[in-house]
Amino acid sequence: MAEETTDSGRGPRARAWPLIKRFWPWVRPHMGYVRAMLVLMALSTPLSLVSPLIVRRVVDDAVQHSNREDILMWGAVLVGMTLVNVLLNLGLGYAQILFHTKVLRDLRLQLYLVLQQLSKRYYSDKETGYLMSRQVDDVDNLDGVMADAFARASIDVVRAVGYVAMVFYIEWRMATGA
Repeated sequence: MAEETTDSGRGPRARAWPLIKRFWPWVRPHMGYVRAMLVLMALSTPLSLVSPLIVRRVVDDAVQHSNREDILMWGAVLVGMTLVNVLLNLGLGYAQILFHTKVLRDLRLQLYLVLQQLSKRYYSDKETGYLMSRQVDDVDNLDGVMADAFARASIDVVRAVGYVAMVFYIEWRMATGA
């Protein structure tokens, strides 16, 4: 599929950097949440990647040899890992929500301070609905962009690379189509 372009001929990646630079002053004070999200992602991704290896071990070894103790032990390990992974993903979601909320709060506060500095003439020339829309709807739209673009993209890229690596580790011939 061809990369989407604008009138200037720049693709989506070229348009993303100016946006990131523009929002950086509001993101920078909350980098602790970004670091927490990265740590939680770094911990949860390997857990989800190891699960297929455990299932492979259960099927290949324990089931073939009818070893009930091994099946129960590996099943318990799998359930435990899944529970830890769920808790890590809950923490990740919580950190994302706090990050987005704090960044948007700062953005709204900055917008409010700018609006306080505008002249009375500015307000007499603009309709109330327009001003309300700019304050509420536009900032809410930024929340959707932040949630989807920044957090989801990084999580999906890390996990996709991990899953591809796991497929090659499990069976490289099948992964390459050989």
